[in-house]
Amino acid sequence: LGGVVAESEYLERFEGIKMVPNILIANDSSENADNEVDAITGATRTSKAFELILNTAYTEHLNAWTSYNE
Repeated sequence: LGGVVAESEYLERFEGIKMVPNILIANDSSENADNEVDAITGATRTSKAFELILNTAYTEHLNAWTSYNE
């Protein structure tokens, strides 16, 4: 995976994914909701850790942005 995650073709797959209320990383094969992406096969813990990091950072950014604009 490594360098692939920085390529535009890979990143374009995530355009339109919603972060509200949180992004979810799905481990099943069902159709994803607007705020879900597929987990990396064989990397459940990594996917869940990334989900936590991303949602925490997003919440902190949103709170800072909201405070700045008040």
